Amino acid sequence: MTMPTRTIPVSHFQLDDIANSGQVFRWRQLEPGGYLLLSGRRAAVARQPQENLLELTCPPQDTAFWTHYLALDDDYDSIWQVLEHWADIDGPNAYLTRAVRAGRGLRILHQEPFESTVSFIVSQNNNIPRIRKILELLCRRLGPVIVQPPLQPAPGGPLYGFPCAQRLRCAAQLQGLGLGYRDTYVACAAAAFSGALAPLRKLPRMSREQARSTLLSLHGVGPKVADCILLFGLGHLDAFPKDVWIGRILNREFPQGFPLPRYAGFAGLLQQMLFFYERQQQGLVPPAGTSAQPAPPPRGPAHGHAAQTPRACSKSS
Repeated sequence: MTMPTRTIPVSHFQLDDIANSGQVFRWRQLEPGGYLLLSGRRAAVARQPQENLLELTCPPQDTAFWTHYLALDDDYDSIWQVLEHWADIDGPNAYLTRAVRAGRGLRILHQEPFESTVSFIVSQNNNIPRIRKILELLCRRLGPVIVQPPLQPAPGGPLYGFPCAQRLRCAAQLQGLGLGYRDTYVACAAAAFSGALAPLRKLPRMSREQARSTLLSLHGVGPKVADCILLFGLGHLDAFPKDVWIGRILNREFPQGFPLPRYAGFAGLLQQMLFFYERQQQGLVPPAGTSAQPAPPPRGPAHGHAAQTPRACSKSS
């Protein structure tokens, strides 16, 4: 069955840059400017034939989901008025101006809280290619087959959705995926998301401070991972994760302190622009319109696992 394709006008939006921004790990590049998007148990194809046009192919009932996921209804025009104002004041050679210009196509995606939590737990002391591989193997082993793929045949075989929390509660089932010590962290997070009364199911209804405190109570979740979940999984655009990359930038470029008050309400977008620009300067981000993603998904262990005794889920000090 051929799925409908919707053409959407866009501005300040670049699929290639979003794919390489470090906030999402399960997209697959089909061609420059074209991606297979995977989120939860849904899949879509997004292509950007022109800078101001996006083509979205998905089941009709999922159009609203993907529109929200891609932040297409968010008011980035107002954000860019503020960014341009400060860029004019700082001048074209200022580091912030250059970072903002480089990240002009970035948006903060609205990702599902549980998938985001697991993804950023996996990201600890890890690199992006390896994070992608681990999450793909996790989905192939424990996730459901996506029954309405937007491409026929799907590249690399069947598409797998992200496993539900109940499927990840046992650390023994996570052995052999490359998680290492993170398997217990993932299992403990899954347990906290499982069931109608599970504490983490209430995260979307919490304030940023309450949600951060709750996330920090999880075994293996520190400030950086908690802030990534707040920003990318819970829509708190004012969260400002500080990893090794951001720490280096702040120490080198802003020894007197980063001007967070300028960007009240969307400081997380600035964090993404700093991260993206720094990696671009080091040749780790290709120019928009070029291929960067590995083509086929990894062919690692699928269903089945080695039986081992899961460890306890007490909060580490």
